[in-house]
Amino acid sequence: MNATARDVMQTEVLVLNESDSLLEAHQFFLRHDITGAPVVNDDGLLVGVVSISDLMRAEDEDRDISRTVADYFSDFSGYANPNLDLDDLRERLSEIPVSEVMTQDPICVAPDCPVNEIAALIRKHRIHRVLVASPGSEGEQEIAGIISLFDLVSLLE
Repeated sequence: MNATARDVMQTEVLVLNESDSLLEAHQFFLRHDITGAPVVNDDGLLVGVVSISDLMRAEDEDRDISRTVADYFSDFSGYANPNLDLDDLRERLSEIPVSEVMTQDPICVAPDCPVNEIAALIRKHRIHRVLVASPGSEGEQEIAGIISLFDLVSLLE
């Protein structure tokens, strides 16, 4: 197989802004049925990546409990804590910007990167998506596409 990132990447990339709140990110993920997205600054340049796992970790740390229930992201009532004030939760999530929980310096590949190398990166770093980026005019990363595990699996069909 001689496929490259350019051959399998999705070119319509949904992004979040680094100033978006965690509540906005949560709603964005639900609306688009995705589990993560690149994060850009106000100039549209890549600054990180954020996933549902990052949001769960942030809420877990904010509430200082041992475990967050995974189905929180499909229904706020999924928490095991019956004393949870959902309005308070929404307010707290709306106050934390994505930039505080995102992974900075995400794994990126060039458009001509072979698919087998992308698969190796995903396995090595235990991630679910890789960004395809090209250097911008001043060396910044400009998003050209995104490749998820599903995109790689589709090559096997």
